Amino acid sequence: MSYSVLLVDDEPIILSGIKNMIKWREYDFSEPFTAKNGSEAMKIIDSEHPDLIISDIKMPLMDGLELLEITREKHPEIVFIILSSFEEFKLAKEAIKFNALDYLLKTEIDEENLKKELERAKKEIEKRRSHYIYSPLKSKMQQIKEGMLLFMINRSADDNLLCTLENDGFLDRYTIISLLFSFPESTEEKTYTLEDYDLFHEWQADIAQKVLPSYFDRYFQIINPDARKNSFTYLLSINDEATYSAVLSRFADKIKSASKIVTNLDITVKSTAVHHTRKEMLDARDEMERSADLFYLKKDSAEFSDLQVAHLFSRLEIDISHSDTESVKMIFSVMKARVSSLDHKKSSAVMMLSALENAIEAGFSKTKYDYSCVMEMLKTDRYLAFRDDVVALLESVEKKIENILLPEENRNETIVRAQQYIIDNISRPISLDEIAKNAFISPSYLSSLFKKVTKVSLVDYINIMKVKRAKAMMNEGERKIFSIAESLGYENIYYFSKVFKKVTGETPSQYLKKLDSM
Repeated sequence: MSYSVLLVDDEPIILSGIKNMIKWREYDFSEPFTAKNGSEAMKIIDSEHPDLIISDIKMPLMDGLELLEITREKHPEIVFIILSSFEEFKLAKEAIKFNALDYLLKTEIDEENLKKELERAKKEIEKRRSHYIYSPLKSKMQQIKEGMLLFMINRSADDNLLCTLENDGFLDRYTIISLLFSFPESTEEKTYTLEDYDLFHEWQADIAQKVLPSYFDRYFQIINPDARKNSFTYLLSINDEATYSAVLSRFADKIKSASKIVTNLDITVKSTAVHHTRKEMLDARDEMERSADLFYLKKDSAEFSDLQVAHLFSRLEIDISHSDTESVKMIFSVMKARVSSLDHKKSSAVMMLSALENAIEAGFSKTKYDYSCVMEMLKTDRYLAFRDDVVALLESVEKKIENILLPEENRNETIVRAQQYIIDNISRPISLDEIAKNAFISPSYLSSLFKKVTKVSLVDYINIMKVKRAKAMMNEGERKIFSIAESLGYENIYYFSKVFKKVTGETPSQYLKKLDSM
């Protein structure tokens, strides 16, 4: 049996310290979810339904007592442990009245005390599960949904649940299907926000709920936290095994066409084989997970391996706190290479991004920099469909961190150095790589930094400088357009004329005529 846990604290150092204090899996707990305040924690509670919450008592937006009270009303089966300082002792005692299991003083938290609390918590979790999950007040379908959620997370299901499914005939013939999709990427023409993606997700869920009943009589949604927000997964009971393939094909065509009309998202429908009896339930789950992981890799088959990046995050935290941009770039380079080259499960990438977020927050918390834009960017990890998306996110986060850590005076020096190199080499073709090398900065970062500081792209700046030089040559008496183009490194006069007109609004010939008429 395995249990899930949520850690809540507005102090990143304490949050990271508790998370890394023990190896949670050795004590039957999965890797903890984390939240920085009660409001953020409430969203995780509603979506992930943790078995245990360990929360600070004083936090912004929503404090620990308020979080405990709301959780007790909505999810009375969740076990709560309060963290407090000595000054908050009275508040901590108040929390016990709200059904908290215990309170821990922050000054006394160590590995041994934490282990003892987890052992107590496990017993309380089991007691509350037996009392709440199969309460007669809940419908049979609600019991099945909650029990299957535990099964999908923990690979173990209560015998009562399996008996309910078997007696109902649900497990005579069944399959698991997943609806997998990817969100559109932002472009210069259209920028998508997290709110946009949430809306896409909401619409897509509505489409599925409208289409499913037309093809399948008995089904319910399985919540798989690893799938995040780019998939929906359902357990289906099959009436006729012989016709299932044809029905699934018609369903896939219908939901794809409906999605194209409403959200314009491309949908991939994956199905396990038809399974029989409760004994095959784990096989069905494993088959579904493997199918989703292959979709993530864009492969038909793969041998999965570990990303082997766990050792990088403590180093990254130190490098960020010391503003060591070169070491930060090296670490990101390793992560991108591992994600790109090693066939891994999506859950491994999710865990990597979670560890990355904690390391970034812990590192920046020791500096004076505003890093909120980085944390906002990392929130998009829940929408990632493919490993290419993970690599792209790592690229973007790396650029943001470099931009933040580079002092303002160095940013200006970097831009001036790049501009001077362009002017000094205006008579030949110039590549981004050589400009970046001369400016002592990565090409991708130079490109984004240049646009941010000068408000024009690097390419546009090069063209502006070349046209400025061309106009100077014309003013000095040069009248052969092909000679001017050649002297500025253009291979043909047509492209030079196109650039000249884009910058000035007129062709080189028109500009010369205007000069001659003056």
